[in-house]
Amino acid sequence: MKQRHKVISGAMVILEKDGKVFLIKRANTGWRDGQYDLIAGHVEAGERVADAAIREAQEEAGITINKSDLQLAHVLSLSREDGDAQYFYFKVTDWKGEPIAKEKDKSDGCGWYSYEDLEKIDVLPVVAHALGEVRAGKIYSEGNFT
Repeated sequence: MKQRHKVISGAMVILEKDGKVFLIKRANTGWRDGQYDLIAGHVEAGERVADAAIREAQEEAGITINKSDLQLAHVLSLSREDGDAQYFYFKVTDWKGEPIAKEKDKSDGCGWYSYEDLEKIDVLPVVAHALGEVRAGKIYSEGNFT
């Protein structure tokens, strides 16, 4: 049987409130520590992308999101050092709980940032790209990020 190409899938959550977006500062991961990231993670085997977004929001930020509150905002098709990936960005404006940086071993704080503030802090390039595309109303883009 022919071996099929494998693609990594990621679920990203854009929590938005009062014109600000929730970001977590990465730490102790060995990759891009010190930079700000969205609630995000890879889709696990047998898991749907929306379910991964909900799971990651609970694991990383301690909040509960209903599937009906996920709004697909952007799909990013990209090439990475470890393989091709498809990232699904969901915008969420309604959830239960107050988001925090729940994974203390992988983060160095969190906060709400206006889109203008994003230029003043060290945001992951892929996140800056995706947020720019979402704000421009673009549902799909392609890129190369490491």
